[in-house]
Amino acid sequence: MQADALAGVAATFLIKESMLLPIYIQANPSIAESHVCSVNNEDQNWTIDIKAYLRTGALPENPKHAHKIRVQSTHFTLMGDDLYKRSFGGPYLICLTQLEIQYVLSKLHEGVCDNHSGNRTLVHKAHSQGYYWPTMKQDAEAYARKCDKCQRIPQVIVADNGPQFDSALFKSFCSEFSIKNLYSTPQYPQSNRQVEATNKTLLSALEKQLEKAKGRWVEELPSVLWAYRTTLERPTGNTPFALAYGIDAVIPTEIGMPTARTAIQGQRKESEELTRHLDWADETREMASVRMAAYQ
Repeated sequence: MQADALAGVAATFLIKESMLLPIYIQANPSIAESHVCSVNNEDQNWTIDIKAYLRTGALPENPKHAHKIRVQSTHFTLMGDDLYKRSFGGPYLICLTQLEIQYVLSKLHEGVCDNHSGNRTLVHKAHSQGYYWPTMKQDAEAYARKCDKCQRIPQVIVADNGPQFDSALFKSFCSEFSIKNLYSTPQYPQSNRQVEATNKTLLSALEKQLEKAKGRWVEELPSVLWAYRTTLERPTGNTPFALAYGIDAVIPTEIGMPTARTAIQGQRKESEELTRHLDWADETREMASVRMAAYQ
């Protein structure tokens, strides 16, 4: 009743024109929209200050940064316009900028010679091929984590005949996630482990390459085998290619982003160099067999 009475009073109340308040409708934003672009300034890469110091002796104004550059530069050298790091256990390593880093990681991880390896294998492969940048481990881990194909549930698990893998709980887990469960034969467990590791690597790489197009495995098999043969193995300390020919293969990444190794080889007669390394291949294989025996 009180609400109705108040509404009636308000309706009969005359509002003077001077009391009217204008209402403005803002159809457009009062602040102009700003467009922001992601700019990758190539001049901001980590090699600029080191190159400047090696060329002209110029140092940054910041005393701490200048001291850091002076100390770091003792491990680097300039060859033309390219900066190389003196490796402690191998040839010179070419230093990469941010754009070059992404190119190398993409080619090594999912290019022609890829096998979607983990971050440790990825960073070791980049280093062994003659590349360097200060955050190699960090960038390799971040790249592997961002790869969609590397984050999925495995389609096959190859296990031994242990009771923990034959339990109802484990079988239920595999069935729930559509994981195929395979068992190895118990006759020769030493060989089983080696075959399991090889098959697991090849099958995993094939699955990541094919995804749903399983019928194309014959077409993708050569590139998967090439990736496997050019990847360093922990038991032997060499790549399968090096055990066969006595020298590591030049992978496609080194064609697009040349290293010190490919630059030097380009000035030699490749056939003579390959023949020389074939003569040394027996020694490489013998050292690999000793290392594999110790690994087992």
